[in-house]
Amino acid sequence: TDADKGFNCPLQWWKQNHGEYPNIWMLAKRILSVPATSAPSERVFSVASLIATKKRGSLKPDNVNMLVFLKENFDLIEW
Repeated sequence: TDADKGFNCPLQWWKQNHGEYPNIWMLAKRILSVPATSAPSERVFSVASLIATKKRGSLKPDNVNMLVFLKENFDLIEW
């Protein structure tokens, strides 16, 4: 079964399958890793404050979340 192969743990699944999905792997590695400091979360709040300004007060929370996500992961996009 998948549980026997370690597929009930995302880290184990990515360890076994990262070669098949290299672009998504880079994103998963960022999301699944545990930061050792609060600096990454402080950076996200800083980025969010640059996006959600008074002039953009009508942005929906989902749109702000999406823009912050895109800003933080922009370097993973291959143009």
